[in-house]
Amino acid sequence: MRCSEITPWGLVSAKAKELTADEWRERYVARLERHGVEKIQQRFETLYREYGKHPLALLCWEENPADCHRSYFADWWAARTSQVVPEAIGLDRQSLMLSLSGALF
Repeated sequence: MRCSEITPWGLVSAKAKELTADEWRERYVARLERHGVEKIQQRFETLYREYGKHPLALLCWEENPADCHRSYFADWWAARTSQVVPEAIGLDRQSLMLSLSGALF
């Protein structure tokens, strides 16, 4: 499923056109700002209800997590809501579920 408010599809082709990582991040964060926390939170709540109240996950194919939209989103979200978006790389299922307790939903 896709959450168009945070999915950077419009920027994927721009990234291929030699944007620097800083330029790409700036454009992505501007996109998040246009949508805003409230709209994104509402979308997450809708997805959560529609898909059986399972934890939500942000996925990305970037090799370096520091250069992907998940990390950019996590930083942006934490700065505006004080809610941490945990990184799941290297976590087993039990550790991941513990890190999600008390998360968004």
